[in-house]
Amino acid sequence: MSDTPESWEAVELGNDPEYRGRWFVRSSETRKAITGWGRVVQTEAHAHLIAAAPDTYDVCETVAGRPAKVREIMDREDIVIDDLDNKMQKFAFTLYNMLVADAVQAERAIAKARGENDVR
Repeated sequence: MSDTPESWEAVELGNDPEYRGRWFVRSSETRKAITGWGRVVQTEAHAHLIAAAPDTYDVCETVAGRPAKVREIMDREDIVIDDLDNKMQKFAFTLYNMLVADAVQAERAIAKARGENDVR
């Protein structure tokens, strides 16, 4: 994700009773706060989810591009799935369809992360 070139981590604010149980997210490399002190994340689970966002986004981009990579390999190697009575071809076809379904979900997640509202 181009906006997040570094990894993030969730950090508890500390032992002060006023801040106990509150979390923020910071850069793993620079230790700079990502969520900001004025916008403290209230729970550990939210902090960890936010910290994982850049990695999750990158995985979604990879998954979204997989069907095109498979088609590229099939074209390059002259592979055709045209006999679904053949167990291996049926298996390959099923796996490809599962991959496409995962790619669609990944594309929806990417659109949501980008703030694109009209995603189906």
